[in-house]
Amino acid sequence: MKMCISSLSNMNKFKYKSTDESIMYNKCMSPCLNYFLNFLPRCLAPNLITVISLGLNIFASVVSYNEGGFDFSHQLKSFTCHIIGICQLL
Repeated sequence: MKMCISSLSNMNKFKYKSTDESIMYNKCMSPCLNYFLNFLPRCLAPNLITVISLGLNIFASVVSYNEGGFDFSHQLKSFTCHIIGICQLL
């Protein structure tokens, strides 16, 4: 029992650290995301940003499916490709 209580007391000292040492993240993704974060209000919750991103990706998938299906047998229009690309980027 004492071991469990001492382990719980260390929870207050725990600091979550996530690192990504990949070149793609450090040189491309992180600077781009930090730039776009300047345009979002500070009161916006991170989980809401994730849900909005999911909604945009679902919208892009629906547009892609309605235009030509998922079997890649039809060539998509240029406008549709631009919409899908913008949704994926955002």
